[in-house]
Amino acid sequence: KNRRGFETVYVFDDNGWVLSETNALGEQTVRTYDGYGNEVSVTDPLGRTTQRVVDARGNVLEEIDPLGGVTRRVWGSFNELHSETDALGRVVTRNRYARNLLTGTPTGYLVSTEDALGQVTQTPVDICGSTCPNTGNLKAIIDPLGNRTGFSYDRRGNVVGEVDALGNITTRTFDLMGRVLTETRSRTVDGQSESLTTTNVYDGKGQLIQTTHPDGSITRTEYDAIGQMIAQSDALGRTTRFEYDATGRQIGIVHPDGSRERTEYDAEGNVIAQIDRGGRVTRMAYDAANRLIETILPD
Repeated sequence: KNRRGFETVYVFDDNGWVLSETNALGEQTVRTYDGYGNEVSVTDPLGRTTQRVVDARGNVLEEIDPLGGVTRRVWGSFNELHSETDALGRVVTRNRYARNLLTGTPTGYLVSTEDALGQVTQTPVDICGSTCPNTGNLKAIIDPLGNRTGFSYDRRGNVVGEVDALGNITTRTFDLMGRVLTETRSRTVDGQSESLTTTNVYDGKGQLIQTTHPDGSITRTEYDAIGQMIAQSDALGRTTRFEYDATGRQIGIVHPDGSRERTEYDAEGNVIAQIDRGGRVTRMAYDAANRLIETILPD
């Protein structure tokens, strides 16, 4: 409920699933579920019902609109969508997935998508089994216009190179933990080549503490003993500070101009109030199961 008295009322079942929601105008939306918690029907305030047929893995096989039109979907063994047919019987999505080149068995890696207009987007991947490196790495993305973005990898599977359709090149270096140390973007502008490099520095705990941008500006981040970010300084040296309570919940943000945002919690850890930089308060209320039932907005 807000300060004008408008409220939305939710009714839950014993599983915590929303059975109905009624807005301030008395308009009600009703939902039903199967035994696994999958939503199988939604009835809007006008009494129009959309039904769903769901398989044992939660994939929507059919969606029946209020007029009886049926949208059908075909799924694979990896829960990957193979095709979708609209209520008029038109195939609007057709996906193709890679097969293992050694065994011929299907994989869940998408290699192309065809839309209702027959336009195909390709996403080639390396699929050859455990005997070849980089199994499953995305090799390229080719859009319907034929524009290609290619990717290269190191032995750990990190993306160390990227070339877009315009020939712009991005290269990256990584540390042994897979963290990006440098990223260099090379491009040609008005016939002139330029390279823009961003460099990251990490502390002994692997936390990012400094980034040097291509223009030479530096941003810094500070952490407390348990790894919570407590301060962040931008390229102009302006610092934003973050405050936490004894349980590690963020309770405040102090901006460079001294303005403050605050968050308050109840004993269960639910956010019960948010105070913005202007002092405006948004309050929340919960039921006995810690479900949000009311939000009171600022005037």
